[in-house]
Amino acid sequence: MKPYRLAPLPPTFELALAQALERTVSASMLPKLVERLSRKYNGESQQLTHTEELAAWISFFLPRDLHKPVAPLAELIAADALPKRPLRILDLSAGVGTHLIGALLALEALGHTHGIASITAVEPESFALDALARVFSSLARHRCLPARTPSPERLHDPARTLSLTAHAPFDLVLLCNTLTPDASRDEESQVLTSREVLQQNLSRFRLSPDGAVLLIEPATQHAARTVQHLRTAALTPPLHVVAPCTHRQQCPLLARPRDWCHQDIATDLPAWLIETARGAGLRFQGLSYAYLTLRHEPTLLTQTQAPWVPARWVSAPRASKGKTEAFLCATRPDGAPALTEPLRAMQLDRDIPRPARDTPKVSEITRGETVAIAQEALTESPVVRLSPGSFVPIA
Repeated sequence: MKPYRLAPLPPTFELALAQALERTVSASMLPKLVERLSRKYNGESQQLTHTEELAAWISFFLPRDLHKPVAPLAELIAADALPKRPLRILDLSAGVGTHLIGALLALEALGHTHGIASITAVEPESFALDALARVFSSLARHRCLPARTPSPERLHDPARTLSLTAHAPFDLVLLCNTLTPDASRDEESQVLTSREVLQQNLSRFRLSPDGAVLLIEPATQHAARTVQHLRTAALTPPLHVVAPCTHRQQCPLLARPRDWCHQDIATDLPAWLIETARGAGLRFQGLSYAYLTLRHEPTLLTQTQAPWVPARWVSAPRASKGKTEAFLCATRPDGAPALTEPLRAMQLDRDIPRPARDTPKVSEITRGETVAIAQEALTESPVVRLSPGSFVPIA
């Protein structure tokens, strides 16, 4: 299964965001504000006024980052793991509504036809909550949101401790950029702090029996490895990590400090943001992030039947003379030694039959894509040679 992506945002989206901002930002100033806010996101000290933050937030980071919940939601829907009823959505660190908007657009595009019962947006900054209201109102006015989207209930939470356990259970909970990984801290102390933050957040609401939590963080090495550690940490019962992992064995990308697991989807910025990205020194092609999906039901979202084993590509393909290689994450046969690094999958050019129209090729895979691997190909060797018919895409 290739990571799902939304259709390009319509031109009216830019107009709606500009009207929600309620001020004009020059083309020369916006890249500077975006660069400074990006540095702030990465833990650097930056002095920005609320007005400057909102300019960068609404004009650039919102249309860029709203795509992050899309692929995780597509996995949930493909696995029939979201409730078939109007959803009660909670965003526990809503900002100006970036991930909420992405989730709403994704649910509509993916065919969740049951609608939205309620939206609750919790945010420590009151100026961001005010902006969220303007953003939703403007997008709705320009018909950039699904029809009959309810207005979010906005809850100010300056201490980040507001309890919602008295509310009805939520069906979809967004925990996005809540861990604030600090690259200046060592990995062990960062993981301990993030585990406490996650457990505190999970204790603040009730999740419906068939609901899901999406934890989304930046794809930096420090942040992504923190997410990987949380996958094996003791979470507040009875929630289980069901994606992106395809197995419950030890994470092979934690063994070496240089490895980290993240998604990279081929979603380009709208044309009206490309020059801003260039001016800020940020890429305008592709979007990366790290995530975990949590549910009460422990069943992993990616399933196959014997003799196939589910696997996820954790790198982009790399071609060299006569072959193409990529790293994948998969479970090993019972009794095989535990993995200490991701499996290196190799497909020789001579093994690809001609014509090759219907033959899966490593050169065409994308990071984060899930496939089924023939169990016989997963020997004790860390190198997996992919012969014809040894792997197939998961629909």
